[in-house]
Amino acid sequence: MKSLHSRLLVSYTLVILVCLAVIAVAMWLLLARQPLPEQQIYRDLENKTRWLSSRPQMTEWLQAQPPQRLAQGLQQLDDTLRARIMLVDADGRVVADTGSSLVGHDLLEEADLNRQTSDMVRGTVRPAGTRQDWLFVGRALTSPRLSTARWFVVAQQAPRLPVFQLLGANLLAPLVQAGLLALILSVLLAWLVSRSVARPIEQAAAAARAIADGCYDQRLPLTGPTKVRELADTFNQMAQQVKASQQAQRDFVTNVSHDLKTPLTSIQGFSQAILDGTAADPGETVRVAGIIHDEAGRMRRMVDDLLLLARMDAGQLPMERRPIDPVLLLENCIARMAPRARQAGIVLDLNLSPAGLPQITGDGDQLVQLFSNLMENALKHTRAGGRVAVTGGSDDREVVITIADTGPGIPEDQLPRVFERFYQVEKSRARSRTKGAGLGLAICKELAEAHGGRITAESVVGVGTKFSVHLPRADSAPTLVHRRR
Repeated sequence: MKSLHSRLLVSYTLVILVCLAVIAVAMWLLLARQPLPEQQIYRDLENKTRWLSSRPQMTEWLQAQPPQRLAQGLQQLDDTLRARIMLVDADGRVVADTGSSLVGHDLLEEADLNRQTSDMVRGTVRPAGTRQDWLFVGRALTSPRLSTARWFVVAQQAPRLPVFQLLGANLLAPLVQAGLLALILSVLLAWLVSRSVARPIEQAAAAARAIADGCYDQRLPLTGPTKVRELADTFNQMAQQVKASQQAQRDFVTNVSHDLKTPLTSIQGFSQAILDGTAADPGETVRVAGIIHDEAGRMRRMVDDLLLLARMDAGQLPMERRPIDPVLLLENCIARMAPRARQAGIVLDLNLSPAGLPQITGDGDQLVQLFSNLMENALKHTRAGGRVAVTGGSDDREVVITIADTGPGIPEDQLPRVFERFYQVEKSRARSRTKGAGLGLAICKELAEAHGGRITAESVVGVGTKFSVHLPRADSAPTLVHRRR
């Protein structure tokens, strides 16, 4: 009984049996408190006395016979009526009894009478020396040709457990049949229900084991009850995310290896040239040393970016939470990027409304890095003579900072992936003057979300690209979030 299906089936079956037992006990208690069995016995005895009274000849014979000759006649009636037969004289004394134990006793004196009329009496009597009660019905036997009156009494043992007698005589067999039928149908229904519940879970377990073994294409069918479908849908989303995560890890290793290999190859090659004396000329040595320095700097920037992303993923990035004036923040970023823009022949300007922008809440250094990365990315992909415009606006809940360039733009099919780590738009990368590792926009996205905001991208090929950062206002900013993948 290790499978979930078996356990559910056994549990449901036990519940069904308990319910049937409770119903049986309730019926027993209900019927045990009702006098229905005794009433049925009294009705049966009354019917037998009426049957005897409807035969005048037999009635006259019973009245006329002396006690010694009554035994044979009463015994025949006992066999016919299947009941204990007694004959009682007018004084209530038992003249004859097929049970023999009450002969000579005053029946009316010793009995507990339940009902008595002029010609009918009903009650209970217990013969001396016994523990068994007898239910009896007596009726006066009269005849116009006889002066003495006798009572004809028909008796039957009172049931020890009246409810069992009633059930056994009338209801036990139907109840047992109905109970068995209900049990079979209930167990069948329980089997179907437990199977419908257990099967999707067992499928999910099998698919989870397959994913653990490296097969990430597992999907569950969206069938069954609502909660089962929700479980299957959640599992499919999880499987898709696991597959994407594994693919991202493989891409990460591939991209890091590629991006580290290029500068390492340059450093190794040019340093070997110095060692071999190929770059013996002082001018050549300076040029080679400059290349080595640039490649080492590129490697360090990439390693710093990777460490920053790793700290974000682990939720270990320290972050201050203080009010910041976005205008001063953007002016600082513009001042840092202005020399590079002038050198590249690109116009970099800041366009804000005279009223300024409402304050935001966050870490100033990290926000400077966020907007500096976006401006640097815009300058890198804009030709000489182009323009990078930084604008800002706000509404009741957030401040929106936009960095727009006049670069070559990003194809629509590649736009959703620009925030992926190491992803680079090939056309834009080919036209840019410097190569990057493809981590800048990923860092921007993480920093924006860590501040409770978001970043979006819009682009038109041949026109330019626009990145918009949405940050909560200081008067409505939520608690800063350190994202963890």
